[in-house]
Order: sequence, then C-alpha cells, then structure tokens
Amino acid sequence: MDTAWRIGVLGPVEIHHAGHRIPVQGVARTLLALLTRSAGQVVSVEAIVDGLWASRPPAGAERAVASYVSRLRKALSRAGADVAPVVLTRPPGYLLAVDPAHVDLVEFENRVAEGRRAFGIGQPALAAARLRDALALWRGEAYADVGEAAFAPAEARRLAELRLAAIESRVEAELAAAAPGAPPTLASELHLLVADHPHRERLWAQLVTTLYRQGQQADALATYQRARSRLVEDLGVEPGPELRAAELGVLGGDAALAGRPVPVTAVPDRLEPGCVGRDPNSRSLTLWF
Repeated sequence: MDTAWRIGVLGPVEIHHAGHRIPVQGVARTLLALLTRSAGQVVSVEAIVDGLWASRPPAGAERAVASYVSRLRKALSRAGADVAPVVLTRPPGYLLAVDPAHVDLVEFENRVAEGRRAFGIGQPALAAARLRDALALWRGEAYADVGEAAFAPAEARRLAELRLAAIESRVEAELAAAAPGAPPTLASELHLLVADHPHRERLWAQLVTTLYRQGQQADALATYQRARSRLVEDLGVEPGPELRAAELGVLGGDAALAGRPVPVTAVPDRLEPGCVGRDPNSRSLTLWF
C-alpha cells in the first residue's frame, strides 16, 4: 500500500497524497467515503450498492458503481502519473489500497483506546493528552458532505456518539489529573456540553463535580436539580446512580468527590501499543503488553 495517502472523514471527506490535497467531488467522493470505511479490505459490489442506496438501488446499480469507480480513479490520478493506482479491482468488488492507520477515523479510535488504557492503569495526565490528541482530529461532523449516501447518516450518528464518549473520558482524565482541584476552564466547557446534550447524565455529574471542586457548592447542587428536572420532564426518569452519587457527595462533603492528588506524569513522544504505566519500584515509565 502507498503510505503517502491520507484520508479524512471526521468532517468533510478529503484525501491527500504526499501532503497535497487531491480534489474529489460528487459521486466519486461519496464512493471514496464508503470504501474508506473498509480501507485495505475488499468491498463487494453488493456491499457498495447497499451502502449507497440501501433497499432502493437504481436500475443498473452495478453499472453505476463501475462508473463511480472510474470517476474516482480519474480524480485520484491527479496525484501524479508515477503514483500507483489506489482503487484496485479485486473480485467480488474493489479494494482501496490505503493503510488504515492513515485514515483519521482509525487514528482517532487508536488514540482514544491509548488514552483509556493509560487512565485504567493510573496515568490520568497521559490519558488526557492522548484523548485531546484524538479529539483534535475532528474537523466538523463526520461524513459532512456525503449525507446523500444510505450509509452516511447512521455512521455519522455512531461516530458522533464515539466523539461524545471520548470527550467524557477526557474530562474524567483531566479531573483526575487536576485532583483535588479542577481545570479552570472546565466548568464553562461542561455548561456548553450539557446545554447541547441535556440527557447525558455523565456530563451533568462531571459538571457537578467540577463546580464542587471549584468551591461552588450551591451552584453544584443547583446544577443537579436542573439536571434532574430535565430528565424527569423530558424522559420521565430519575437520575441514575452516577449523578445521584455526585449530589450526595456534595451534600456530605465527600472527600472522594474532591479527588486525590496524582503525581505528574511525563507524556512520551510516542505511546506504543499496549499499556503504559509507572513501575512502583522505579521512576521511569514502563510498558505492559
């Protein structure tokens, strides 16, 4: 595979070769987005038809796919005459010969996984850094300009959920790294997040915790009541265990809600696959696989 190719779907779909953006428009861009979901793997013509049109394919759908492939190949040929073809015919369909690691979605998922591994072994500063790196890959709504394809709406919703879960994980890591305090700008960010996602209980619990750690006990309790009102009025449900625990922690002055100081962790330039942690008998970072 030509490792000079890079593809982005976390926003408008775009493709670069050796640092240069290659313009791909219309149905060719839509096909590129669909093939990118399975970069490095053969995608059957049947799967392409289903991804483009679902249960309502046009007459001559297979011929249409072949035409789209031709347009995509022509667009990608602008990378240069000496660049090997990247959309290959491989029965029963086509192969996008791009290293999956050079797709921003795959990179996002890998960095999120690294961040969560680091958090799981007690390295919150490292976790927060990896999760910030992952979230920085987003340029807007995923598949923002191929919404006409059948696969795109559901896939965009799935990725939006992954993004929001990564934000929650990043907030949790930042709170742990800053314990017993909280990052000064975190409350403002969380206010905006709960306004956009009012039924997301974890975000409400994180806002309650942040306000409490910033010495705003009354605001923390008022925030809990606001969250409860939205959940009861909109969904007919009471807050779940995590959000209730946050309120009880504020009411009782629970030291656990304030968190415990965590030693500062140096963030390495590269986090290899596996887990990174600190050997209790050493001051150096150690890899566990």
